[in-house]
Amino acid sequence: MAVTFWRYLRERFWAKNRTLVVTPPTAEKPTGGTTGATAPPYLVRVKITNLNIHKGPGTNYGATGYIQPGIYTIVAESTGKGATKWGKLKSGAGWISLDYTTKT
Repeated sequence: MAVTFWRYLRERFWAKNRTLVVTPPTAEKPTGGTTGATAPPYLVRVKITNLNIHKGPGTNYGATGYIQPGIYTIVAESTGKGATKWGKLKSGAGWISLDYTTKT
């Protein structure tokens, strides 16, 4: 837990003369993809184990975790590196490749 906390601090803050200065997080920009367009929410069934969740719509964004097979709600779609289409999870966890899902 301590490592996660310090990683959070390092990404969100920087120290100057022993004073903690808050800096706003910077959004990662897609390279070669389009920004996510909202779509009417719809359900998908994930067909594989440990499908990576990314910070943005593409493999050029860092992975933040993974999800297991099951049914999930997609609220936006986008194109990006590494997949035909990317879907943004309703939970806010990030983006998944829709190549490994089926629409339900």
